[in-house]
Amino acid sequence: MPDTNGPSKKIRRWTLREAADAGQLVKLICTYCKTMKRFTASDVHRLCGDLTLYQFPERFRCEKCGKKDYLVADFEAHYGPNVGKVKIRRLERIKIIHRPIWKDDII
Repeated sequence: MPDTNGPSKKIRRWTLREAADAGQLVKLICTYCKTMKRFTASDVHRLCGDLTLYQFPERFRCEKCGKKDYLVADFEAHYGPNVGKVKIRRLERIKIIHRPIWKDDII
């Protein structure tokens, strides 16, 4: 009997680039505070690079509770009855913050 605990091997190897090519959404759920956000896979791919489903949640943090350890990601296809009703987050711009790093020297 096949193992039915969790996603299949194909889904585990599915990358953000492949999901973006398929037009899928990325659903990010915080299991601690029960919040859910949806992103387009192309936006997350632009931000994080070509990662698998289990590699990229560690780069995010929950906006409500601030925890990183409770984030779970899943791919989701948008179709038929969901079109026009699903709220997603779009990447507007990437802001790079420059922080100076100082070193103490003796003259």
